[in-house]
Amino acid sequence: MARFRIIAGGSSRLYDILDDQLTVGAGVDNAIVVRGEGVARTHARVWREADGLWVGPVDGAPLHVDGLPVARHRLRHGDRVQLVAGCALEFVDPTARDGKPAITPRPPVPVESPSREELVIPSAAREARQRVNKRERRQQAGTASQAPRWHLFSGIILLVAVVGWILVRVASNTVGVKSAEDLLTLAETQLVRGNPDLALQTAQTAAARAEGNADIVRRIEAFTGKIKQIRQSAADAPLLESARVAHQNLEVFERSYLAADPAHRPAARDFVRLADQWRERYAAVSERHDSARAAVSEVAAMRAKYVAAAQLDQPDTAPDVMFSANRAVRLRRPRYREAVEKLDAYLAGGGAGGDAVRTLRQRLAAEGKDWVERRLERLVREAEAGRTDDVRAEIELLLEDTILDEWRVDLETTLQRVRR
Repeated sequence: MARFRIIAGGSSRLYDILDDQLTVGAGVDNAIVVRGEGVARTHARVWREADGLWVGPVDGAPLHVDGLPVARHRLRHGDRVQLVAGCALEFVDPTARDGKPAITPRPPVPVESPSREELVIPSAAREARQRVNKRERRQQAGTASQAPRWHLFSGIILLVAVVGWILVRVASNTVGVKSAEDLLTLAETQLVRGNPDLALQTAQTAAARAEGNADIVRRIEAFTGKIKQIRQSAADAPLLESARVAHQNLEVFERSYLAADPAHRPAARDFVRLADQWRERYAAVSERHDSARAAVSEVAAMRAKYVAAAQLDQPDTAPDVMFSANRAVRLRRPRYREAVEKLDAYLAGGGAGGDAVRTLRQRLAAEGKDWVERRLERLVREAEAGRTDDVRAEIELLLEDTILDEWRVDLETTLQRVRR
């Protein structure tokens, strides 16, 4: 049976080649696990063809056979397959030693051993498979034991004990990379590769195995805090972007309506109310992030400049509400629903200047319905062209920000065409 002699970190181990193909690398899902500086997660592939076993690199990983780089190579007895410095596989072919002149293995090439390598032994399932194959070969050769039945029971009990012992060794951190230090290193690698959830799970396992080591516990806690901060940042990202845009809108508002006349009461009232909305929605999330914390104090300072002119302790007047309504429909996405609702609320309260407010409402309602009809016709064309997802999102925004309930009957036919 062909096998590899695994050489790493000054130690070696024989590995029988049972499968028609297998992989070699630092990842635990490889048949042969070799860890060392520079060893890729899946470093090399070994496969069987009619003329023998072949080896080749995976995804451009460095691979040398007898000191020469290879892209694919048919293995011969004595070949030394070099992964990185200090990590190699020596191919051992018993048929070559028995049926042909044996090739004397070359002495190890002096290499600088990496700072840390570890070998993970084959799984219990593979070892059980090897035992089954050996038993089948003995039966085919007519050498199966005819021992009494109690020998069979004894063998089963012994097998269970051996497998149990291996599992206990694995669980007790005596096989493979299982120490808290190694698990923390693995978690850091997982985080770098963009998997914070898996890194957090690995770090929590490392914490459970720290066994009172104060230094490693402190490092694990710091790493866990870093992961939680990254996850919180990812969760807060959409809200932070909304806060940034709303902050910019406040600056545009200030330049457009208050730069020339900071004491203009309608503009000051609208601005201060928008600043209050910003603080209510975004101050808490902005305080959690260094990159956004300055915006909290900037919005507070902007608000303080106009709060006196806003006179929020007094009720709205017709000029106040008319200014706010006109500003709402001048936005990049006109908010006709918001504008009309403000005017309706003022009229319902019976405030002075009702005639002017009603005239503005009629104008904005007619203007808004015309704008929506043109917008819907364009969306129909886009839906017919196949951009249905974008169209549905746009419809939801129109229903939320723009379309008045009083328009729904007239617009229902067009809305149905868009939604199909």
